[in-house]
Amino acid sequence: MKTRLKLGAIRRFLGPDYQDLDDDAPVIRRAHLSDPTILSRDGDDAPRVALQVVSSGAVDDYDTIIDPAGLDLDRFRTNPVVLWGHRYNEPPIGSDRRIWEEAGKVIAETVYSRTARADEVWQLKREGHLKAHSITFSPVETVPRGRRHWASVCERYGVDTETGPYEIYTRSVLLEHSDVSIGANADAVTLAVSRGLRVSEDILTEIGARKQDSETRAVVIVKPRLFVRNLSAEIRQAIDRERGKL
Repeated sequence: MKTRLKLGAIRRFLGPDYQDLDDDAPVIRRAHLSDPTILSRDGDDAPRVALQVVSSGAVDDYDTIIDPAGLDLDRFRTNPVVLWGHRYNEPPIGSDRRIWEEAGKVIAETVYSRTARADEVWQLKREGHLKAHSITFSPVETVPRGRRHWASVCERYGVDTETGPYEIYTRSVLLEHSDVSIGANADAVTLAVSRGLRVSEDILTEIGARKQDSETRAVVIVKPRLFVRNLSAEIRQAIDRERGKL
């Protein structure tokens, strides 16, 4: 999953509400882990609804903060579709009935569709195997560490000027959010598959789970797509070597 790109790269997938943003505007993705609250009743005809935190004001793995109160949600609300893994060329897996900021969190009430892909994601989410969300946003106002007003901004967000985040995104525009496999419990999914959970191989691959060969009944490891960021060349080489063993 690319974590930084230019808006022009995804321009054709965005609606008219984003036309005023420049093609060279930076686009950033950040993942967040949270346990969804399943609001659906049991039954085949019941709507599939989950309440989930898709972003928060906590310091993330990139040593940055995204201010939820500064995240413009209005444009997204005009077409609030939810994707799987930022795959713009695939149909959405659902849409947000509501999305809002509250107490330093961006909360979405998502209704999931009944397509084959959405069925898989919903099963994994409902059984507790899929907890990660990733937002795509374009920053409007950013304060890097040590720059002008850094001390006052850190005071506002309650972080230390020296040991706090590297950068704070004080104002941003939400472009979309996706369910993603980062943080998925691969072993739990492997066990669920062995007990009959039907999930396509490409989702198993993203999660790094395993499947049983239909003829030999042997467990086969599905090569995962590892989520790496800011790694040294030595660590990347070590990861590549481990990938080669799978």
